[in-house]
Amino acid sequence: MQMAKVFSIEEIKAKDIMTTDVVTAEAQEPLSELLGRMKKEDVYELPILEKGHVIGMVSYDVLLKRRQFPLTSEARSLMVSPPTIGEDEDITRIAEVLLSSDMRAVLVTHKAKLIGLISRGDLLRHLRTVKEIVGVPVMDIMTPSPTVILQNDNIERARQVMKSLDQRSVPVVDDLGRLVGVIGAKDIVNIAEGKTEKRNSKNLSGRVDLNINVGSVMNSPAVSIEPDALLKQALDAMVDKEVSTIIVTKNEMPQGVISQSDVLEYITSLKEREGLYVNITGLDDQDPDTYDALYSIIEKAMKRVATIVMPQMLTMHISKHNKEGDVAKHSIRVRLSTVKGLYNASTYDWDLFSATDDAMRKLEKQIKKDTERNKEKPRGRHHPAS
Repeated sequence: MQMAKVFSIEEIKAKDIMTTDVVTAEAQEPLSELLGRMKKEDVYELPILEKGHVIGMVSYDVLLKRRQFPLTSEARSLMVSPPTIGEDEDITRIAEVLLSSDMRAVLVTHKAKLIGLISRGDLLRHLRTVKEIVGVPVMDIMTPSPTVILQNDNIERARQVMKSLDQRSVPVVDDLGRLVGVIGAKDIVNIAEGKTEKRNSKNLSGRVDLNINVGSVMNSPAVSIEPDALLKQALDAMVDKEVSTIIVTKNEMPQGVISQSDVLEYITSLKEREGLYVNITGLDDQDPDTYDALYSIIEKAMKRVATIVMPQMLTMHISKHNKEGDVAKHSIRVRLSTVKGLYNASTYDWDLFSATDDAMRKLEKQIKKDTERNKEKPRGRHHPAS
């Protein structure tokens, strides 16, 4: 049998893996046509063109999070600024751009012209031939202790969980906590679209009834994998089953999830760089001073952490909810990759900066406790409880 060729992570460039037959839309096209094309072509993002030039991107995720667009809205009013890269960028850079933009696809341009598109799926297909990930266990990069929903919950509950966790899929369990399925962002958008069309409503969300039982629309059985399986097996399952998230189970109970974002974080962490890579998502239209203050809190915490173990990459997602007047409670999830393992923490507070500081101190406390407990024993990467 001929063995598949294995490449180094620096060898594969954007031009080697991009899709050149890109589905696009024009700036004046209405939302109803965009949704129909996305569903027909099975794509999550549509590059928006005007006079042949890319001016934006429309995505399922934006529609899911906001849901307040009339179906007659033009693409130009729905689009977001698209991430772009050059054709000679390598895999680590592609992963970094996809991660920092929180998009499912990045556009490849040359002299401001669209020449291709790389989706997360395109990247995952080629990662299976990268030698740096061949022997990595799933447990090394999965997100542990996943948030789940019950099969008797409604899809509005699922939507809220996805939004607060910045996840595109959520595991569904029965009353005993056993995995019975999974529901994704596209499923909810498609339901909302179908209900709206039936009612001839003007709004994508309008008053669409999302009090639909999750168990009646979930994907079942869910694609799952054991914690000691290899990352290549997870990538094979993602590609073959065309899913973005795999549930990690033991004895039918969810132990974690491994998503495309988790894989992107791992690939990004392999890039040689000076200092810590920080990625903050969930803050929309915030003043630059807010980011500066957050980075200051993170920097001080990571200097303390660095005296114990070297931090490599930190991702933080912020959600706002329970708004009272002009004040909203902030929930924060943090994931820190170090040379010795992954650490997760979560917290919430009415004050964003207090919440961030609390999350950093939780990480630091975990790392200190873990180091003290294991200083006499050799250890690999693992997942302390958040």
